[in-house]
Amino acid sequence: MSIDPNHFGVTSFAFPIGTGESGNVTVIDGELIHSPADIIRHLLVELNFAVLPSDWVGSKTDWLGSCNETPDNPDRVITTFDSAGDSFGYTQVDGNQSNSYGVQIQIRSDTFPIGWRQANSINSTLMKEVYDYNITIEENSYRIHSITAGDILPVGNESPQSRRLLFTINLTTFIARIST
Repeated sequence: MSIDPNHFGVTSFAFPIGTGESGNVTVIDGELIHSPADIIRHLLVELNFAVLPSDWVGSKTDWLGSCNETPDNPDRVITTFDSAGDSFGYTQVDGNQSNSYGVQIQIRSDTFPIGWRQANSINSTLMKEVYDYNITIEENSYRIHSITAGDILPVGNESPQSRRLLFTINLTTFIARIST
């Protein structure tokens, strides 16, 4: 059965979940409860690229995961920002709008090699391993159908006086709220 990831009408279907299991899910009509950037931040935590602020213990090797604002400390932070997505118009059969969400991932690091490796690992994992991936945040479940990410952009120093470096990854994604 062909599945439109942007169909927000209530539909039941069965197909593989991101963990490789199969199961039934129902797409819930309506808006996302969490922003796409927050959903991607939780995905990065689940994939062990970052830790939530509530779980951060101050380790120099941990990457703090933040959403829509970057804290001054620590040096190693991954921040997700909501960005522009793409609109693909309306389907002719049912008139549903088809669009994707935009997210920017910003990686801040204390050295260029460490920041580049982290950005490269995130980009590679998102492109190769995230497909029909289910994630739950505060009792709300989402299906991340797919992610299309661009190249890593090394931005340079955070500011002229800073030694910290920034890297960004811009992506678009199809996300739907589901019940399992």
